[in-house]
Amino acid sequence: MRTDGKKSWRILLDDPEILQIALYIRDIAGLCTPGPVSLPGLSVPAGMQPAVFPPDMLLPAVALPAMEPALPPLEPSVRVWPSWVRRPSGHPAPLPAGFDIGAARVQWQRWWNHALMHPDIARRAVAAPRHSAFNAYPELRWLLRTHYEDAAAWTKARHEDPRYVQNMSVPWSALTELVREIEDEKKRAANGFELHITIVPVNIRHAWVLGPGHLLISRQLMIDLDNLTDWIRPRLRVMV
Repeated sequence: MRTDGKKSWRILLDDPEILQIALYIRDIAGLCTPGPVSLPGLSVPAGMQPAVFPPDMLLPAVALPAMEPALPPLEPSVRVWPSWVRRPSGHPAPLPAGFDIGAARVQWQRWWNHALMHPDIARRAVAAPRHSAFNAYPELRWLLRTHYEDAAAWTKARHEDPRYVQNMSVPWSALTELVREIEDEKKRAANGFELHITIVPVNIRHAWVLGPGHLLISRQLMIDLDNLTDWIRPRLRVMV
């Protein structure tokens, strides 16, 4: 997580490990779907996607904008491991008899929505012994018990890659410079604002608006500075 700005404004860049862990588990288990997953039992406004939290977390449900297009697989693929990291041996464990892949997709989507809005709480939840916070979601709990250690190791290795660290620092400088350019255009200091950018390493050059002041941006777009600044400039201009 990186934060920059002045007393009147702040830009937060965040790439939570828990989101990459969740995407790793989705990809390795083959849960990718071509469109939004239906989450039954909730009434939410049209065009919004509900987020349901594990019951023992005692958190209220929230609504997220429907994400179009749906998030593609991770880039690099979960099959690609850094050379300095121990790779998992053999093939992924086969699904047990009677495993409901449809239920797993719904449960994963609920977990993803939770982690996207509350990554710190979600990170603590997966650390519980035997993933007991997910007892109400048996398919997801099985996936966590089977793949969590590999997912965490893969994510940690990616975050420690010097190229990854360098790629994260470049857009950081570009965004703060963009604020200064807009201040010069308007011939005044920026109004007070806070912009939260969550970054995900998926195989697409795209961005999604999660809510006022909160953007989800693929890492491919974050390091494509020309397209990034073109896309974000009008949004920053309104905020500044």
